[in-house]
Amino acid sequence: SSHVIPIEMVEAAFFTDKTEIVG
Repeated sequence: SSHVIPIEMVEAAFFTDKTEIVG
């Protein structure tokens, strides 16, 4: 897939994942 994903969305998703993992 070659979808263009906004960096803001990527950062938001990463931040959310990390927050969930860290607790």
